Amino acid sequence: FLTEFRFYEVSSVIVKQEKNLIINAFFIIHERKKYLFSVMRTGSFFFIPSNAGAYFTPSDITIDEKWENTHFDKVRVNSPVYTMQGKTTLFDTIPASRTDKCRLRVTLAASAVSWAGILILLNEAWYRNYPRSSFHLYNDWGEWFNMDKTGHIFSSYALSLAGIHLMRRTGMERNKAVWTGGLYGPVFLSTIEILDGFSEEWGFSLPDMASNIAGSAIAVSQELILGQQVARVKYSYHESGLAGFRPDALGSNLPEKMLKDYNGQTHWLSVNLCKLGGRMEILPPWLNIAFGYSAYGMLGGYSNPSFSNGTKLPHFDRYRQFFLAPDIDLSALETGSDIINALFRRLNFIKIPSPALEYNRVDGFRLHLLYF
Repeated sequence: FLTEFRFYEVSSVIVKQEKNLIINAFFIIHERKKYLFSVMRTGSFFFIPSNAGAYFTPSDITIDEKWENTHFDKVRVNSPVYTMQGKTTLFDTIPASRTDKCRLRVTLAASAVSWAGILILLNEAWYRNYPRSSFHLYNDWGEWFNMDKTGHIFSSYALSLAGIHLMRRTGMERNKAVWTGGLYGPVFLSTIEILDGFSEEWGFSLPDMASNIAGSAIAVSQELILGQQVARVKYSYHESGLAGFRPDALGSNLPEKMLKDYNGQTHWLSVNLCKLGGRMEILPPWLNIAFGYSAYGMLGGYSNPSFSNGTKLPHFDRYRQFFLAPDIDLSALETGSDIINALFRRLNFIKIPSPALEYNRVDGFRLHLLYF
């Protein structure tokens, strides 16, 4: 693989990244169904780049007749790659039309191991103790004001971006890598739905599957049409104050609340204004405008129970929340430090705290000086 020009470090980065996914799976999956989302989110964030396939520019290297008809991409990587001269560089030259089969096998094998491990853990964590049934459908549309659906979109989007990046690092042709990597989200998350379909407690949810496909479509369509991620799906969380009334359902500690308390979660569509082109290009390249969705007052999926563990619960109005806020595209920030830049790209799934304008049917318009 391009031995005439460059020696490559063994693809240990990919193995480490997939290992992180497995470690997070073992650490988090142990109680409830909603924890699988955290596995997908946390695992994928370790290796999501700034724009998946967007950071590819034509290379100006000199090549011999053997490669004269091969198109090369200059690929921005997350860690230095050693060259023949012993120097380090932020760019790794890969032939866009030739796949490094060894790296591809490592990537696919690690992904398969991760998927199988999650499947086993998932079955042992909560499905084993519930009675099985024949495969059946279950319509959960409207539960938790569909906050779980936007959670599916977010998880699938993040996983699909990770898959695209991993496929591109094998040297796979760009469009093929986008389509192949874009399947990571729907394939991984469909595990939940298949197991749900054979459980009496739940069922195969078509709305959930539609959300999984939608999240992947957001990532794939932008890579194919725009060549970069102009609009990103992001996540934020703040303490809602409601989890204490039903800690079994909404979480008893901070990690659980971040996963289970939809009252404190907000899911965002964050658009980079400069990347829209035209007159918007005069704006700072890191400036985004974000549209957020959340809900409040939910102690139960469809309605609030009157009692919990023998204790009478107070009344809360259930309502949706809509937000408009500025945001920062961390992938567009260049600090001069490769380590900090790589950290920013990995944290780009988080909506940065900022002032926000909220609308809901109970309070009308509200201005938050700082919302997260």
